[in-house]
Amino acid sequence: ARGPSPRAGSARSRKFSTRAPGTPSRAYSSLAIFSFDFLDVFPPECSISVEYDVQWLAIQFGPLGLAGACYAFYFFRRSYLVWKYAHKKKEMFKRMRRLKGMITSTLLYGFYFIYLYMCENTLDPLNCQRIAAEDGATETKREYLSSEPNEVCWQEGEMQYSLVPIAVVFVFVYILGYPLIIAALMYPAETRRLIRDD
Repeated sequence: ARGPSPRAGSARSRKFSTRAPGTPSRAYSSLAIFSFDFLDVFPPECSISVEYDVQWLAIQFGPLGLAGACYAFYFFRRSYLVWKYAHKKKEMFKRMRRLKGMITSTLLYGFYFIYLYMCENTLDPLNCQRIAAEDGATETKREYLSSEPNEVCWQEGEMQYSLVPIAVVFVFVYILGYPLIIAALMYPAETRRLIRDD
């Protein structure tokens, strides 16, 4: 009896050979959105050419715009509750407090995930340094923006100089403001008692 021919063996190997599909890698990439690293999933500079100051301002005002939209919804919903429960004051105030608490807690909890990124972006226009010359031994007299080396720092009329006052304001709004809001919400004795009970 003759053994199987090489061609038959190769046919069987082709029949049972498997090749890893690209589906797992595509699924892994799509799940990256749940890591809240949206700028790595949808990097603005890869899709559209955006100036540094425009991109920086869009990121800085993004959370404030979202908060404004949420509270606009709150006031719209509040008007509806006032109309619906006009003759049930107790029920109306109860639902309004619940709605306001839900929106506020959702915004504060959501900002928790982007707090460090917003701190980094807020301080970015203040992050300047001297650039080493070609010989590596000397440095430039002027400082340049670390994330945008073409931009001169601390010179009136330059883009970085115009962003400094806005960055200082956002230091108080985001970097200091968020922890202070959390501390103010946690300070009341009733809130601390509920936390201890949990």
